[in-house]
Amino acid sequence: MELSWDLQNPHGRPYFLWEESLTLEQLKGILCEESPRRYYYMARILHEADYNDVWKFIRPQDIAVHWRDIEPYLGNRREYWNFLLAEWHHADLLA
Repeated sequence: MELSWDLQNPHGRPYFLWEESLTLEQLKGILCEESPRRYYYMARILHEADYNDVWKFIRPQDIAVHWRDIEPYLGNRREYWNFLLAEWHHADLLA
């Protein structure tokens, strides 16, 4: 399955999941679960997707609520998102 930049095609494989054969439709299903797998894929989006594409899948509030579950999977992007989260809290944008 080829990578796709078309994030409207439910049968396409999102470009940021370059290591996996997972369709957009499957990813959206996983993001509705309450499971460690959900947090892994939220982190993959935060780590690999273009910043503007992140918001097509995750709300800032979701990041804040599930930060402890997402953080371990972020690798070298952890500090970046931790900084943004702190700024959002400081600006009271997560209410």
